[in-house]
Amino acid sequence: MTEASRPVAAGRPWSSRVFDQAVAIVGGSTAVAAAVAFVATGTPIPWVYFVVVPLVALIARYPISVSRGRGALTIGLEPCVLAYLVVVLPPLAAFTVWGSAAVVAAFVATSRANRLFNGGVMLLAGAAAITLVHAVGDDEGMVPQELVAVIAGCALYFVVDLVVTEVSLTLESGRRDSSTAAPHADVVVAFLGFLGVCSLGYLTSLVDRVLPPWTMALLVVPVLTLLVASNGVSRERETARRMRVLLETSSAVQSADNPTAVLSAVDEQVQLLMQSPKAGLRDARPGPDQIGTRIRDGERVWWLVADQLRIRGATAPLSDRNALTMIGSFAEEGLARLALTRALRLQAGRDALTDLPNRNVFVGAVEDALESVRSSGDQVAVLFCDLDGFKTVNDWFGHPAGDELLVDVARRLCHAVGGQAVVARLGGDEFAILVQGMNDEQVHACAQRVLHAVQQRFEYSGRYVNITTSVGAATSRGDHTSDHLVRNADIAMYEAKRLGKDRFSLYHPSLGRTRVRALELTETLRVAITDRELRLVYQPVVNLATGMIVGVEALARWAPRGREMPPEEFIRLAEGAGLINLLGDAVLTMVAEDSAALLDGGISNLTVSVNVSAHQLRSSDFAATVSRVNRALGTLDLVLEITERHLVGDDEEVRSVLAALERSGVRLALDDFGIGFSSIESLRQLAVHVLKTDRVFSADIDRDPRAMSLLSSMIDMGRALGLSVVIEGIERESQQATLLRNLRSLDNVSLQGHLLARPAPLADVIRAIQDQQAQLHVTPS
Repeated sequence: MTEASRPVAAGRPWSSRVFDQAVAIVGGSTAVAAAVAFVATGTPIPWVYFVVVPLVALIARYPISVSRGRGALTIGLEPCVLAYLVVVLPPLAAFTVWGSAAVVAAFVATSRANRLFNGGVMLLAGAAAITLVHAVGDDEGMVPQELVAVIAGCALYFVVDLVVTEVSLTLESGRRDSSTAAPHADVVVAFLGFLGVCSLGYLTSLVDRVLPPWTMALLVVPVLTLLVASNGVSRERETARRMRVLLETSSAVQSADNPTAVLSAVDEQVQLLMQSPKAGLRDARPGPDQIGTRIRDGERVWWLVADQLRIRGATAPLSDRNALTMIGSFAEEGLARLALTRALRLQAGRDALTDLPNRNVFVGAVEDALESVRSSGDQVAVLFCDLDGFKTVNDWFGHPAGDELLVDVARRLCHAVGGQAVVARLGGDEFAILVQGMNDEQVHACAQRVLHAVQQRFEYSGRYVNITTSVGAATSRGDHTSDHLVRNADIAMYEAKRLGKDRFSLYHPSLGRTRVRALELTETLRVAITDRELRLVYQPVVNLATGMIVGVEALARWAPRGREMPPEEFIRLAEGAGLINLLGDAVLTMVAEDSAALLDGGISNLTVSVNVSAHQLRSSDFAATVSRVNRALGTLDLVLEITERHLVGDDEEVRSVLAALERSGVRLALDDFGIGFSSIESLRQLAVHVLKTDRVFSADIDRDPRAMSLLSSMIDMGRALGLSVVIEGIERESQQATLLRNLRSLDNVSLQGHLLARPAPLADVIRAIQDQQAQLHVTPS
């Protein structure tokens, strides 16, 4: 028996369905007619009936598979039993027995959707074979003529089975070409094997004639051997074919450069694998009579679907479902590879946080614009934007807040310049904008829109901060490179910052020389720090009640080219150049070295204050450096001063460092208190020992009673929290007198300012402390 490994789908052509139904009806009608006629003869059912029916059902599970381009034929070996029946039984009895066996075999060894068609084919081919054998055979049982008749009948069975099945497949596919026809070589091999097996059936009939019935058992071994061998060959060939298709699928998927190519390759290869034109890629789940596997392409889901095939028995160990699953995995891996490639390309050209183009893409866009204006004569402009105070946002609120701010700024910039401009994030808090076809006046107007867009109050977790940006612009009509134009805009941006930030500056050549000088000054500062060219001065802190010096604050001084630079300028320079940690460590080291002079001068009960930045608190080796300095100070008390705006926030890393320093005996002073964002609750939680009020709160206490009341309240709050208070900015005697007159208690209150003592070299401060100590011990005459 032959059958087709193709689905019976709802979408099959009506001609194919009608033909299959006609085959089943004609075959079934022939079998029923034969059975009725046999019963009418009154002949008892032959004993071979009870042997042949189960034997045919068993043999039907081991067919030979013949490959065809878009389908497969399976050649059943059941006709070897038919060859036996046509010799030992009359035609009507032989067909009756064969009809029962064919029906059982069709229902046992084929899928539900194909049972009627396969049963009809077996019945039609069997009827034709029996008719031919008895038409040309010799009733006397002469072996040569009988053998020829049996072989002819089996050959006719093969041809009828093959032709009917080919017609069915052709009607289903709607065409017949080289891709759908079975290869001639495979058909010839299958035909010869088929005839060989049928000859065994005839041999069995000869044994039955001349020998006792039990001797037919001797044929079991060769018959089983043939069945197993044929099935093994069929399985091996089918497995090899499927492995070849799977390898081709893997190669096609891996070489595909887009998702459509992957899906097309999978769709084609599934048809080859299943040898079915109806198998392939679908966007719906498999139906009741189908098998399938799911393929995910991001949010999209596809299904590889094939109908249950007309294969009786396992012709290959690589099952249909497993094979589909393997192709599905190939497809998902290929799609995932392409998705990863797209993501990497996108990541290579986009900023991950803001989704804006990155520096590489922006520079390429500038180069393209410059190439364009070289022929058109238009002007290209690059605006370089750097946020003012962005580091403060990170210090106050943490990096998540900084990231949220950058995303918000990116959105505002895109909205401000419109869709014709290219907005990119170059890194950190730097953005760039490319515009084309604008004159200088229009560039200036565009920069003003950018400034206004960023000048909006930023809110994070209920807190607000004002952010601005400095904008530098450079223009070109094609006579610059992209790097040169971006660098000029960067130089103009630094000029805007130098002029006070939150402003716009247009590049001109003199700015380049200014920028070069700034870079040279930065390098000079770096050398000064590493070569110990900085010096320290110390400003005393005086107890308000006793007038005694109870502490000193170490202050760095730098005089490049012999001219002293204001501390706020070179500190700002160090922060901008990333040298603040290096500068802070250098100051701590010099304090540790100077402590020996204090101790040798007999000074032990004294606090030594050092200013530190939030950047230092986040340095991995900061705690170790402070511990080393604290040990060098001996009996002197080390106090680290940090401004209020750097200390507050939800930075757990800074909090943990401060707690560890407190446990090691280091005290912390909150500098410039009152101008930041501290709350009483945060002061209670932080490891703070000293509160230093900003000088703005003491500036008018001798002129404005409300200023004195405010400062008095701040002092009372500090005492309530158990903190010592240092009042900065005492420049006039009237300020000190006002404090003495209005404060209810002078405990734990100290003063610092030029009235009491200016910053001086350590030797001068030591002498001043020693003079106070000497006066304290003078005995009145």
